[in-house]
This record gives sequence, structure tokens and C-alpha cells, in this order.
Amino acid sequence: AECKARFFRKDRSAIVLSASINDTAYLNGQGPRTPQRTMVRHFEENIDELSGLADLIVIGAGPILEHRLPMAFYGYDFAFKNEAIKEAETLFAAACAERGIPFLPTFDALLGNADYLAALEAIDGVHPSGDGYQIMADQVADWDGWRGVVG
Repeated sequence: AECKARFFRKDRSAIVLSASINDTAYLNGQGPRTPQRTMVRHFEENIDELSGLADLIVIGAGPILEHRLPMAFYGYDFAFKNEAIKEAETLFAAACAERGIPFLPTFDALLGNADYLAALEAIDGVHPSGDGYQIMADQVADWDGWRGVVG
């Protein structure tokens, strides 16, 4: 319903889905927050539904700085592990490939980008500063999947 309310012309509509890392979180030293099988099943259900509404492209998740964690949020200690984020990205990419949905893997490129890592360090180790978001935006802008939906 959220997407449909914003589509004026289905033939000129597209959905950009950014894969999140929240399901990979370890809460209060336990985890992960969502079992991997459940996380992938929910992802597959979402992309199946969304791809039926309009063209769909999916962007992978970026790495975090493990040494900055855990972080307190709403009474929980959140921690993330790059290994789990990378594995989730691999599983999401496979689900998209099975369905012919363009997927932009971002994890490795961002992990190897000193400027992106500095942008993470500047905030909280999980969310980048504006410079980091610009690096991500540049990745997307250079991607054929993006150019395919924006024409």
C-alpha cells in the first residue's frame, strides 16, 4: 500500500530497496536478533511482493566498525558483526539472482574504502557521516541497475 500510493504510472515506477543489517544485530550479547533462515525468508517474501508492483532493484548493506560496539539504543546493547552482514548480503544477492532482480553488492567495496570507514568513525561506527552516504550514492549512480530504472 505504501508503494502503490506513490505510483502515478506503473510503467514509469521503480522501487529501490536497501538491504538493512538490523536483523543481524546481537542484542545484549545474544543473537542474532533474527535467525538467518527467517531473515532470508522475509527478504524473499518482500522482494517477491515488491517486484510484482514495479521494477525493483536492491542495494546491499555496508560494513560497520566492530570496535565501536556495542551501542546502547532503547535499553538494548546492539552489536553487529561484519561476518554476519557479509553473509546476509551474499544470501540476499542469491535470492535476487534467482529472480532476475538487479542487486548491487556494496559490502566489500565499502569495507575497502578508507574514506567510508572514516565516515563511519565520525559518527557511531554503524551509520556513516554525509561523506559516507555520498560514497554510497556514487556507487549506486555508477551501477547499471540504477541507470536501468532511471533511464
